[in-house]
Amino acid sequence: MISALPPVSRRAFLTGGLAAALATACGSSGSGPAALFLQPGFADGLRAPAFLVAGREQRVPIFLADDSGRPLPPDETPTDLAVRILRDGEVVDSQVLPARSRGIFVPHYSPLIAVDEPGAYEANAEIDGQFVGFEFLVADARTVPYLGIGDRLITTPTATTDDPLGVEPLCTYLPDPCPFHDTSLDAAIASGRPVVLLIATPAFCQTTICGPVVEMMIERLATRPDVATVHAEVWKNEQVVLTPDGTTDVVQTYQLGHEPALWVAEPGGIVRDRLDFAWDLDEFDEALASAGI
Repeated sequence: MISALPPVSRRAFLTGGLAAALATACGSSGSGPAALFLQPGFADGLRAPAFLVAGREQRVPIFLADDSGRPLPPDETPTDLAVRILRDGEVVDSQVLPARSRGIFVPHYSPLIAVDEPGAYEANAEIDGQFVGFEFLVADARTVPYLGIGDRLITTPTATTDDPLGVEPLCTYLPDPCPFHDTSLDAAIASGRPVVLLIATPAFCQTTICGPVVEMMIERLATRPDVATVHAEVWKNEQVVLTPDGTTDVVQTYQLGHEPALWVAEPGGIVRDRLDFAWDLDEFDEALASAGI
């Protein structure tokens, strides 16, 4: 898990960084970008406390943007991108990444970051003969809680139709609530079925991704009673959105500092995959497959 940011700080990151990128993605593409830049789609430790921790494998989204900061639309996004991870000018990893765009508005690439030492790193890619990139920080795992692959889901109740736990509305997905609020997370973990947990708030999300990730769950899991699927909202109600104490109990228990976030676990609650910030339908399918779903 990432550090327990106050909700206002968390939103400040989303509206200032990833949200700005995603929100402007549907604008006119004009005649094409004059220059391209690589941008983080995650809490990079500079604009917001670090999401990445040393000693863990974490998949995060990155974007290509033009010189106005607008992420490239699908028809301008390269089908793959060679990305390097560097520390102190030395390459520590390189990956050729496919563009991820199925079922979402803004294409991205998803490098898997796995470094052993905390500190400052750089991600870059060669575009038109020049390397472009950004710096990011990796935190000491002892300072930033993170629940990922191989960990066990935290058993805690979530709001349901029978017991909303003070959450109103129970689901902000429109036009109708999604069908994943019948089972509380603690009951899902105890059910003996694979578990899929999504924390996201479609109506109050500052990016374009929260609605599509709920739609992915509906498309893939609405008719799968063999999977215990849980959607949990971020905010208790409309009146407390952006307030320090406005997040739901599950957000506080999981010490979540961003949305959306998704965990896929095998029966018994051992996590087999985790997705954060942005993902497409192919990545979602891959996450489900990790737990045999």
